[in-house]
Amino acid sequence: KNEKKIILIINTLSIIISFVFFFKLKSITQLLIVIPLLLSIFYTISFGNKTLRNIEGLKIYVVGITWSIVTVLLPIKEFDLEFSEEVYLVFLQRFLFIIALILPFEIRDLSLDSMKLKTVPQKIGTQKTKIYGFVLLLLFFSLEYFKFKPLFLTSLTVLIVTLLFLLYSNERQSKYYSSFFVEGIPIFWYILLMVF
Repeated sequence: KNEKKIILIINTLSIIISFVFFFKLKSITQLLIVIPLLLSIFYTISFGNKTLRNIEGLKIYVVGITWSIVTVLLPIKEFDLEFSEEVYLVFLQRFLFIIALILPFEIRDLSLDSMKLKTVPQKIGTQKTKIYGFVLLLLFFSLEYFKFKPLFLTSLTVLIVTLLFLLYSNERQSKYYSSFFVEGIPIFWYILLMVF
């Protein structure tokens, strides 16, 4: 009961803060933010017993596209930067990386998720899911070659760390394995970018 109250308070504060900052954004960014907003709403709120999360095989791709829009396209629009080929490369890289990053969570939840969800591990098994993640990470790294200012060392380090967490993920992982360490990889990536 107490946890639900805390979650409700945090969510309410988050909505108020988001609402305030929304009006500080440029009109074009406000318009663009509607896409991830709608995806997030349809992902969590049920309409006729269906959410985007419940549609078989769709869950991780909705999360991937939402995160990619918010972390790549919105800042580009807000700061009046050009939509160059490099922006689309970064967008694709981000999408591939987020999908790979979600896979340890999918493996963890294998026994908890409804079979109707048809998650990646449910469809192809744990080992093939890890191979799929490896392929996604290789594609993520390969795209670095086409960028104007490639960051090979940073991308390779992120690839290796993410791959190790993916390879060692299983259904009986510790409480903090995915929910702290895997979720912390983007912060680790940010620190690498600041250092190098």
